[in-house]
Amino acid sequence: MMMNRITATLVASVGLALSPMAMQARAASVLSQTEPSDDFRVLWGVQMFDEVEDGVGGRNWQEELDFDNADISRDLIFLTQYRVGTFPKAGIHMFERDPSLWERHFDKIRRDMDLYVPEDFTGIVVIDYERWRTTWTRTRNIRDDDQPENAEDHDFLLDWRDAIRDTRTEEYFGHGQDTRLQFVFDTYEEMALRFYIETIRECKRLRPNAQWTFFNYPRLRYNSQETPHGVIGYGDLTHEASRINDRIQSLFDEMDVIVPSIYPQHWTVEGNNFIDELPRNKQNRVQGAHAFITTNVAEALRLGRGKPVYPIISLRYYMNYPQHPWLNELNARLAIQFSEEAGASGLILWEGIGTESEWNGLQAMMLDRLAPAVRDLVGTADDNGGGGGGDDMADGAGGAGQNTGKGRDSFVSGVLTIGGGN
Repeated sequence: MMMNRITATLVASVGLALSPMAMQARAASVLSQTEPSDDFRVLWGVQMFDEVEDGVGGRNWQEELDFDNADISRDLIFLTQYRVGTFPKAGIHMFERDPSLWERHFDKIRRDMDLYVPEDFTGIVVIDYERWRTTWTRTRNIRDDDQPENAEDHDFLLDWRDAIRDTRTEEYFGHGQDTRLQFVFDTYEEMALRFYIETIRECKRLRPNAQWTFFNYPRLRYNSQETPHGVIGYGDLTHEASRINDRIQSLFDEMDVIVPSIYPQHWTVEGNNFIDELPRNKQNRVQGAHAFITTNVAEALRLGRGKPVYPIISLRYYMNYPQHPWLNELNARLAIQFSEEAGASGLILWEGIGTESEWNGLQAMMLDRLAPAVRDLVGTADDNGGGGGGDDMADGAGGAGQNTGKGRDSFVSGVLTIGGGN
C-alpha cells in the first residue's frame, strides 16, 4: 500500500515528481529572480537506448525532444567504458598479467574514435570508466576465491595482489610483512593511474580539438567516512577526501575540463516542508544542497588548477530507494545557481532513457520545470543564436552527425547507448 502511494505520488501519469505547482511556488520563494548568465552553459548528455535509441520505430528520439527554447547545448559526447578501448572489467590486474593488452587497447581506441568522435569535434568528450577506481581506498574488494582471474567480479584488490605476487615475485617477497601491503597499494595506484593517463593521452592525440575528461573525478561525496561526521561534501577541502584526490593529481593535470558528479542524493525542500511520501533521511534542506554542490565544485576547481569545471547532474534522484523520481523544480534550479555561484563554467545534464514511458516523463519534466529553469537562469536559444531545439539538430539515426542548420553547431550524441556503470 505504501509503495503504491509513493509510486502514484512521485511518478504520476507522466513520470513527473510530486506537486510541481507547489514545488514551483517553493522554489520561487527560495530563489530570487536573476538575470540570465552570459557565460554559464548547460550541456546535454542524456543517453537514449533500447526502445528509444535513435532510429527505433522510425523515430529520432533525441531530435524530437523539445527543449522549449531553453539554451541547452549538445556540444558534448558521453562515452561509456566499452566505447573507449578495452577497459578491463575484471580489473587492472589483467594488464599486469598480459602486457599485450596495451596494444589491443590502443587499437580499439583508434577504431572507437572513428565511430563516435568526428575529427573536427571541438566540444567536451566525457569518458565513463566506473567498475574500479584509480585509488585503492575507493575501489571495492568483495572476496570471491572461486572465480578465475578474468572473472568480472569485484575482488579487484585481491586480484591485483595475486597478480604482482606472480609477475613481480622477487620484489613482492623482498618486502617484509610490515611494508608488503604498502607495496601492493602503491603498485595498484601506479598501474591504474597509468591506464587512465595513457588512455586520455591517446584520445587527445587522435582528436586534439576535443576537450577530454573523465566522469566523476573528483568522486562525488555527500556524507562520507573520508570526512568528519556532519560534514557535507568536501567541507573545507582539508579532509581525507581531498588528500585521496591529491594522490591522483597527475590525472587531473591531463584532463582538459573537470567533470565532478553532483547527482542529487536527496529531495530538497525549503525550510521544514518535508514530504510524507519519502523517508526523512532521503530529504534535505536548501543549506544541505548548497554545501553538497558548492564543495564538490570547489574541490574540482582546486584540482583543476584553473581548468573549466562542468559538474554533471542526473535528472532523476540517485538515492538508495526503490523509486527514482524526476528532479523537482527546486533541485533543478539550485543545481544551476549553486554551480555557477561556486565558479563552475556550466552544468551537464545526464540521464539514461531506455523506454518510451521514460522518454515521455523526461519530455514532460523538461517542459514543466527544467526548460523554464534554464531559460530563467541561463538564457534562451534565441538569445544565443539558436541551438536548443529539435529542428536545428542533425539526423543521428545512422551515426553521429553535426548540425548543418541555422545557429550554433550541435552534436547529436543520442546514437550512443548507456553502458558501464558499477
